[in-house]
Amino acid sequence: MSTLCFSITTRPLAPIETLPNELLATIFAYGSRPSTHNSFRDSNLPFPLLVSSINKHWRDVALNSPGVWSCVYISGRQPLDVTRTWIRRSKGCMLDVTLNLRFVRQADVDPIIDIIVPHVGRWRRFFLHATNHAGMDKVLSSIRRASAPHLKFFGIRNFGYVGEGSVRSRILLHGTPVLQSVQLEYVPLWCSPPLVGLHTLNLDHVLPTYAEFRDIATSCPSLSELILRNFYPNLQLHEPVTILSLSSLNSLAIKFDQSQSSAPRQSFLSFLSFPNLEYLELSHCHLPELFQHFPRDGRLWFPRLQTLRLSHATISNCVKFLHTLSTISHLQLIHLSDLLKPAKETSAQFAGEDELISPPDRLVWPNLKVVTMETNSLCHLDALDALCFLVQYRIDIGRPLSRVRLSPLLYRCLIGGSRRAISDSALRDMHTYDIDWFRSRVEVDVMTDPDPEFIY
Repeated sequence: MSTLCFSITTRPLAPIETLPNELLATIFAYGSRPSTHNSFRDSNLPFPLLVSSINKHWRDVALNSPGVWSCVYISGRQPLDVTRTWIRRSKGCMLDVTLNLRFVRQADVDPIIDIIVPHVGRWRRFFLHATNHAGMDKVLSSIRRASAPHLKFFGIRNFGYVGEGSVRSRILLHGTPVLQSVQLEYVPLWCSPPLVGLHTLNLDHVLPTYAEFRDIATSCPSLSELILRNFYPNLQLHEPVTILSLSSLNSLAIKFDQSQSSAPRQSFLSFLSFPNLEYLELSHCHLPELFQHFPRDGRLWFPRLQTLRLSHATISNCVKFLHTLSTISHLQLIHLSDLLKPAKETSAQFAGEDELISPPDRLVWPNLKVVTMETNSLCHLDALDALCFLVQYRIDIGRPLSRVRLSPLLYRCLIGGSRRAISDSALRDMHTYDIDWFRSRVEVDVMTDPDPEFIY
């Protein structure tokens, strides 16, 4: 009689299965952040449901981790019971709410409001995607007299056009004491109670009057970052206008829509003062038109400017004004059409002395140490010519650059051994340059990711 023996072996645990529950819950919560919800398609399985369907252990961890369910995304593509379950599982956690009304029927807006507004006291982030004024105004009216003591970010993107008849309603009248960032796109500009802690204001296709802009600016004493995309100030005829000093502002980014007349918007900027501004970005601007509204000496407007970023801008005929910004230490040149000019002309404009600057500040940009350059494939050789001239010129005048930052395209052009001879009377000889030529004169960095068209 024989005996049958069994040998039972256990499968070794995968490394992720050895993680403590607390660390696993942290990973799950990280994957459920608002950025994830803003980007996933409604047809995809939301991340919290995905991780809770892997195995029993992960499901138990997810269901017992309120932070995993703290990001509430409502788009009208799922039953409202799903939203109720989400909020219930979040327990007492702060909520990041994204409400996308694009596919929500008008009749369903009220039930959604009934679900999310009672929890406004737990909102940490709120972003509203609207497609018409009716739905947007209904949501905003529901929080008109609400208090959001934990709200740090508030944003609205309205895909419908904002005209003169748009309602300018005040919201959250009972206060947002910790609000730090506001983003408004295609919506009216309004001001609620003093926003003492607000440090970032992002406006896209907004049509404020001078008085409206002044009111919100003066109500934000801590405002340090201002982003103006396709800004359309509505200057009223005979409206009294005085210089508005934005003394707390540290960073200003401006992008104009080149298809529209820019004169009214650019003249509006001349009514603003930036005594402590350190970062200035100008994108898709015709700089000669812009700077004609400013004093001849840029130091009067930007006395503390450290970084100047010019992106998709036209710099011809305004280089003299740029030279007056003598405090600049970092110059960023992104897709400048002027770089298509011959290297001698372009480089001389940036590097030469300027008769408008009196001694002892005659040297252009005496504090310049870093240059960042990015361009497209059509003009990368011209860009390198200009940069080569600038690097050598700064050495010749005893003010060498400490670092240049190049886009991957420009860096590959150099690292691949590409050589090109340029001639310039200021250099008095011929130069053949490649990566070794640059590295012998300045530290060279490559940008890991190409700079976006608009940094914000």
